[in-house]
Amino acid sequence: MSKIFDLINELCPQGVEFRELGEIGYFYGGLNGKTKDDFVKHGNVKYITYMNVFSNLSIDLNALEFVKIENNERQNLVAYGDVLFTGSSETRNECGFSSVLTKKPEEPIYLNSFCFGFRLNDLRLFEPEFLKYIFRSKFLRAQIIKTANGVT
Repeated sequence: MSKIFDLINELCPQGVEFRELGEIGYFYGGLNGKTKDDFVKHGNVKYITYMNVFSNLSIDLNALEFVKIENNERQNLVAYGDVLFTGSSETRNECGFSSVLTKKPEEPIYLNSFCFGFRLNDLRLFEPEFLKYIFRSKFLRAQIIKTANGVT
């Protein structure tokens, strides 16, 4: 961990301001209240799968699947710049993997129920292309693994 702080001191001799995530954005949940029947090819909207988040630094917009969502449902939409996380896995080392939506979606997109998202209050704070590397860095992955409570 001291290597990180040495690097920060070298690159930013004036220092940096550390903030908690809750001070610069907010977390939101994926789809809720869905049954297996809602996840069909004849669904009316697209959603990001768990494996899309787990496997990619950036969300692959060509690998979305369909889900049925009614007009009166209150579900969270995913937006450009959102950091998406897997919520659980079979091992601690695979919990909390992240992926960032680095392209602006052309249609409404939702997030599967086994993941959650983080949205910045001000997109000018970080470039999404930067965030995809920060949240998958060895340093941050080690912090996430420490807090992981376990398995599926």
